[in-house]
Amino acid sequence: MRTLEPDPCNPSILLVALIFAVLTTCGCGVAADEPVAGAPSERAQSALDGDGGADGGTEPQDVALALDGGCTVIVVAEDGGATRPIVPASDDQELSGSGCSSAGGRSSVPFELLLLAGTWTLLRRRRAASTLALVLGVLALGARAEAASTSTAGFALDRFEAAERGSHWFAADDLDLQGELRPTLGFTADFADAPLVIRSLKTGATEPLVASQLTTQLGASFVLADRVRFGLTMPVVLDSQVGAGSLGGYPYAPASGVAPGDMRVAADVRLLGRANGPLALALGARLYAATGSTAAFASDGRSRAGLRAAVAGALGHFHYALALEGVARPSDPTATVPLGSGANLAAAVGWQSAGGRVRIGPELIAALDRSASALVPSAPGASAEALLGAHVQVGPVLLGLGAGPGLSQGVGTPRWRGLVSFDWSPPPEQKRSIDTDGDGIVDARDACPEVAGEPDPNPARNGCPHPPPDRDGDGIPDAQDACPDQPGPATTDAARNGCPVPPADRDHDGIPDAEDACPDVSGLVSGDPARNGCPPPDRDGDGVPDAQDECPDTPGNPELGGCPGSDRDGDGVPDRLDNCPAEAGPASNQGCPESQPQIVAITRQRLVMRSSITFAGSSARLESQSEAVLDQVARVLKNHPEIVAVTVEGHADVHPLADANLKLSVARAQAVIHYLAAHGVAHGRLQARGYGSTQPLVDRDGSAEAQAQNSRIELRFFAVMR
Repeated sequence: MRTLEPDPCNPSILLVALIFAVLTTCGCGVAADEPVAGAPSERAQSALDGDGGADGGTEPQDVALALDGGCTVIVVAEDGGATRPIVPASDDQELSGSGCSSAGGRSSVPFELLLLAGTWTLLRRRRAASTLALVLGVLALGARAEAASTSTAGFALDRFEAAERGSHWFAADDLDLQGELRPTLGFTADFADAPLVIRSLKTGATEPLVASQLTTQLGASFVLADRVRFGLTMPVVLDSQVGAGSLGGYPYAPASGVAPGDMRVAADVRLLGRANGPLALALGARLYAATGSTAAFASDGRSRAGLRAAVAGALGHFHYALALEGVARPSDPTATVPLGSGANLAAAVGWQSAGGRVRIGPELIAALDRSASALVPSAPGASAEALLGAHVQVGPVLLGLGAGPGLSQGVGTPRWRGLVSFDWSPPPEQKRSIDTDGDGIVDARDACPEVAGEPDPNPARNGCPHPPPDRDGDGIPDAQDACPDQPGPATTDAARNGCPVPPADRDHDGIPDAEDACPDVSGLVSGDPARNGCPPPDRDGDGVPDAQDECPDTPGNPELGGCPGSDRDGDGVPDRLDNCPAEAGPASNQGCPESQPQIVAITRQRLVMRSSITFAGSSARLESQSEAVLDQVARVLKNHPEIVAVTVEGHADVHPLADANLKLSVARAQAVIHYLAAHGVAHGRLQARGYGSTQPLVDRDGSAEAQAQNSRIELRFFAVMR
C-alpha cells in the first residue's frame, strides 16, 4: 500500500499559499463579526448608492472602493480625472491610549502567523513547496510594507524610556556613577497592551490602532572618572499587533513586524554626592536620533533632544530616585504627530536588602508633551503609568521583572505594561592605591608618604606623625611636663620641667620675695603686708609661737607647750619626756642609759610604741612577744605619776560583723589594762575604749600588712598634771 504525499505542484497547495500571500498583503486579521475600522461614512455610502446627498438632487458621482494598507475600505471619488479619498468624519473621535480603560480592541496573535503555521504544515515535506511559500511570504510582506507606507506617518509611540544600563530601577536612575571605564550591557523587554486607540468621545468605545507592541531596548553605558557616564540605547520593535482606521481625514495603518526605534545617546555628570549615599545630584543631556520607522510607530521621523536633572539616594534600606527631563521636538504645522515639546518624569521609591542584592519598589513615569497644533485630535493631559518592579543582583548579572497599569488616557499610555530586563553590570573595580609607609593613607593623600602617620583633617598634616599631646603648648609633651596646663621652660629637674619659672623666694616659704616682709626667714602668709612671710612672734625664741607658747617669755620644749621642764638627771631630756628621769641617758634613747633600749616614747599627748601589741588569732589573749612592750609601758607610767589618766584604745580591722569588731576591740583594750595593773600601774589611772574598725590607719585592702596596722592598741593621755 503506497503512502500519498502532497504534490508540490498541486493546485490546491499553490492556492493556499496564494491566499496566504494575499491576506498577508492586506493584513486582514479581523474576525468576521467585528466591524471594519474606517468603514465608509453615510456620505460615502450614499455616493456609492448614487445618492448625491441628503437632498438626493445631484447627479451621481463616479466613485470606487479601495483598500488601504490595513484592508480598510476607503471611498474614492473621481472628479475631473483626479482621485481623492472620502474619509469618515471624525469630529467625535480622538487618538488616545488605553490607560484607565476597560474598553478597546483585541490583543491577540496575528492571524497571519496562524495561517503561516498552517500553510507551513501542509508544505513542510517538500523543499520546492517550502521555497514557494517563502517567496510568496516575502513578496507579501514587501507588499504590505509598501501598503503601510501609503498611510499617515506615525510617531514615537512608546512612552517608556528605559533607564541607563545598570540601574536598579526600570525608568528612574540610581546614579551609580562610579568606576573607571566601567562598562554595562543589557536590554529591557517592554510589552505594552493597547497603547494607541481611536476613542469615541460620545460612547467611549475604542478601536485599536496598535493593539500591542513588544519592544526591546538594547543598551550599553560606560562610566569614567567616578562621575561621568555615557550611554547608548537602541529600541527595536519586535512585534506589533495592529489595526487600521482614520481620524480627521487621515488614514492610519501601522506596520507590524520588526522595526528599529530612535537611537538615544546620553551623557550624565554627577555634581555632588556619591552612589548609594544620602543624596546624589546629576545633570545630563539626551539626543534621540531619527533612526526609527515611522510606519511602525517607532519614530517621529525627526530627531529630538532633552536636558535632564536627576537625584537619587539611600537612607538605610530606603532608596529613592527622581529624574525630570525637558524634551524639545521640532515643530511642523503640517504634521499629524500628536506629541510636541514637553517634559518626562520618572520617580521611584523602594526597599533594598542588606548587601544590595534585592530591590523592590514602585515607579511612576509620566510625560506631558501633547502638541496643541497637531492636525489630528488627541486625548488631553499627560501620559502616566505606574510600575511595580523587582531587581535581583546575582554576581555581575542584574535581573529585573515588573508590570503596572496605565493611569491616564494620554497618547501612548497602555492598558498595562510588562517589563523584563537583563544587565551584565560588574561592580566597580577597587582602585589599587599605593601606600608606601603602610599607615593606611594612600600616597596621593599622604603629606608624609614615606613616614607612617595618622589621619588629620588638615591636608598638610594628613598621614604625618602627630606630635604627642601638649596641652599648654610649651613644646614639652604632657607626659614629661610637670605642669601640663601651664607653659614653662624645659629643665633637667623633672619636678620643675615645663613649669613656669617661679619668682624669687630666698627663704623658700612659698611667698615671693617681692611680697615677703621677711624674705630671708621662712614665715607664714599674713593679711598684714608688714607680717606677710614672717614667722609668728616668739618672744622667748623657743620655736613655739607666742600664741601657742604656754610660757611665752621662757624658752621651753615644744612638746611641753613651750615651757621648760625639770631635768633631774641633767641629760638634757626634760623629765616630762624622759623614760628614765632619774638616770641620765641620750635623747635618742628617750633619756635612758643605752644599756636599756627603749621601744616606747613619750610625747605630749600619748605613748608611742615602736613594736605592736599582738593577740592570738581573733581573740583578746595577749601573745608572749607583746609582754616586753607592755613591761616597758608599765615602767614609764610608774616613772611618771603626773600622767594621772591614760586611755587604752582598741582598734580592729574590717570584719563582716561590726558588733563583733567592737566587742573584740573593747576586750583587747581591757586585756592590756589587766596586764598593766598586774605589773604595778594603778588600775584607776587606766580606762578602756573600743572603736572596732571605725578608725583604720590604712585602706583595708585585705593584705596582712594593712590588717596588722589597723588592728592595734593605742595609749593616749587623758589627764596630765604639771
